[in-house]
Amino acid sequence: QRYVMAVFYFSTDGGNWDECNAPDDVCNTTQVDEANALCNVLGDGPDVFNFPIVQGTDAWLTPSDECLWGGNACRNETFCMDRIEFEGNGLAGTLPFEVHDLIDLRYLIVEEGETTGSIPSEYGTFRTLHILDLN
Repeated sequence: QRYVMAVFYFSTDGGNWDECNAPDDVCNTTQVDEANALCNVLGDGPDVFNFPIVQGTDAWLTPSDECLWGGNACRNETFCMDRIEFEGNGLAGTLPFEVHDLIDLRYLIVEEGETTGSIPSEYGTFRTLHILDLN
């Protein structure tokens, strides 16, 4: 799951997002703290199922669990990725097919970005995806 999220970061031009960019040196605690302070994106949109989730506002690729990276949310009981939610955060590049490997993903919301290319065909076979919002 961490690998897939790192691929998502690099494929969508992470490092040039408006918020939640990885620090230059993830081993430097000062840089990690500064990057975390610049991340305020939550993956907290409406959930009609009301599953308990865990989320945070840590910068991406930091040593914290990827469930705590801004814009992500995981199921509380499994820590499996439940949601990726970025609205207007400057995502660009392409959506990677590897996201399909997040087998418990229910929400993929990446609105108002500058992503290009086609939607990976693998996205058509998500088992649990309820909302795919790419506008």
